[in-house]
Amino acid sequence: MKTFLKIKESSLTAEARIIKKIEKNKRTNLSLRRDLHLHRTNVVRPETRSTHLALGFLRGKPHHYMEQPLRPLAEGHIATLGFTKTHPNWDRIEQLVRKYGKSYFESDQVLAQKFSEWRDHALGIH
Repeated sequence: MKTFLKIKESSLTAEARIIKKIEKNKRTNLSLRRDLHLHRTNVVRPETRSTHLALGFLRGKPHHYMEQPLRPLAEGHIATLGFTKTHPNWDRIEQLVRKYGKSYFESDQVLAQKFSEWRDHALGIH
């Protein structure tokens, strides 16, 4: 099942690249460019991030290995380059894990518990 998630991640990445290429084309009208940009940044990008994190969970990687922690609000932008600016969509990640990860765990309860522990560790709740 990880294979399906890996394919999903690859196809989302390819979709983002294709959209960006069309966005940069000077012959594309401005309205379409704006719509494509919004679709890429508001739909494709968050889904790609959720898919990436779900796949990382199923591979047994800790959250901090896959992305930098959330940017501390007290610090300025220059001191926090490379940090994430938003929280992941934990509900979507859990949906993907439940859909594609059932065969890797003894039961749904074990999967839910492991995911909760992984998410809590990522949030700093121990």
